[in-house]
Amino acid sequence: TPDSLSLSRSTQRVMKHMWMDHLIVESSTASPPDGQTAICEVCQDLSDGLHFSVYTCRACAAFFRRTVSLKLEYTCRSDGRCPIEKSARNMCRSCRFAKCVNVGMQAGAVQMSRDGIGKRRDVAKQSPGATSVIVRKLDPTRPSSSEGFYKEYSPVSGVAGITLQHAFLPMRQEPMRILPKMQEGYNHFLSIRKATHSLVENDSLSQMFQKNEPSLRPSHFESSKKVCQMEAHLVTDIVNTYFYPFCELPFNDKVLMFKNFFCYLSQTDRAFQSYKNFGSDPNDDRLIMPDGGYIKLSDLESFYVNAESVKSSPADAANIFRPAMQYILDVIIGHMRRIRLSDTEYICILGLFLWSEGVAGITPETLTMIHDTQAALFADLHIYYKSLGLDGSQITTKTGLLMMLMPKLTRSVVMMRENYELAELFNVFEADVCCKSFKNSTVD
Repeated sequence: TPDSLSLSRSTQRVMKHMWMDHLIVESSTASPPDGQTAICEVCQDLSDGLHFSVYTCRACAAFFRRTVSLKLEYTCRSDGRCPIEKSARNMCRSCRFAKCVNVGMQAGAVQMSRDGIGKRRDVAKQSPGATSVIVRKLDPTRPSSSEGFYKEYSPVSGVAGITLQHAFLPMRQEPMRILPKMQEGYNHFLSIRKATHSLVENDSLSQMFQKNEPSLRPSHFESSKKVCQMEAHLVTDIVNTYFYPFCELPFNDKVLMFKNFFCYLSQTDRAFQSYKNFGSDPNDDRLIMPDGGYIKLSDLESFYVNAESVKSSPADAANIFRPAMQYILDVIIGHMRRIRLSDTEYICILGLFLWSEGVAGITPETLTMIHDTQAALFADLHIYYKSLGLDGSQITTKTGLLMMLMPKLTRSVVMMRENYELAELFNVFEADVCCKSFKNSTVD
């Protein structure tokens, strides 16, 4: 397909590995002997087959794979004596992982390259400046695919008796594990988005080949709406493929989390692309819209002129949405400009919005995965700041300033949702499926 042709060779290799590992894990599923019902050897829930050489349920298999892939280390508060059963398997991750190992689950069967989140390491050395980081070699009785080291961080407060690891102090030599793959996926999304813009503009092949540099043009409501509808489908594939470990979530949790995330992506990316194109000039009142064009807040009415789905006057539509647009321009882009937001920091923000624990209705297993991934994202962010030559206090300041951006982005999403409700209430325009989904989405 045209999309697959646009993938780089490195991207194709990563996707090939991910698919092969998917086949390895899924093909290991086998029926129990003599037609008996298999029981998960870890939590005693019903097993759907063999995972990593042991009959387990999918929840315990996903937990084991995630722990090995992300090299997570847990600490038990009860001296390793916690019971692991279906109703309480999430209470202590340390004892749960220990039981996974004790029943024979093979870490060597976990494909480390599957995640695209960092190279394997045989040796890890403690950073001289990170006095709270303890590195210990794996127990020889534990199976390991890399014969490497597990990291044990100073604990921070956990939930339900669980001690989360202090992922904010990674080793100096440790590579980032999640953010690079997310960055790759976002870059791929941008390349597909360009083709989407040309499709909406009805560009001919000759026009597409003649475009050397992307030219900014005024945006229009109808074209922005069409692109928004298409992008919702494109982003699902990007998130499922590149934003690990989203691919391991149960289907219903994927839907709930993506619906919440797309609201943030729509608003956040509009602000970030506007910042990159116009942010150097605080007096520039242009904003990038979903169709790749721009609007001027001083002439917002033009965005709604001759729009078939706008039932009221362009001035009425502009009056409803102008406060939210002004907030993006003044508050959000202004904050991005002050902290000089980088691409890596932006991707981290997207990751934290995706892995939000405030989404209602998700399973306890997914909530555990959210906490682990949040820790891994902060570990990557720390590594990124260290690579810039920043010291401890500078990293703390940079992280704090970045986190201060998130409630402002949340406020922007709430304002836009309220605008859609007003527009529908006063019949300003006909809300399509994309708009209704945005309006009804959960905002934590």
